[in-house]
Amino acid sequence: MASRPWKGVYPRDGGCATGRGRLFAAADPASTIIPLKPRGKVFALSTAAVGLVVLVAAGIAAKDRIREEWYLRNLRFGDDHEKLYAAEKIESLLDC
Repeated sequence: MASRPWKGVYPRDGGCATGRGRLFAAADPASTIIPLKPRGKVFALSTAAVGLVVLVAAGIAAKDRIREEWYLRNLRFGDDHEKLYAAEKIESLLDC
């Protein structure tokens, strides 16, 4: 078998599975989930919060562009009522 840099990390490779930084908490497959430490939870939640803020900010910044694309789509593929409404809305967006 070829040499692997991670040899001994997994219990099936004959390595210790209880050390710090290991992927598995024990050799038993039922207990392979390692609970996060409070510091890790804070980091994960703060990263998710920052990501959510960035997504919301991008949505707010691109709101007019998204509306314009939606109305253009309705102008091309909508029925007569949707086309008329889309044309009026596009006109109002251009009158800024």
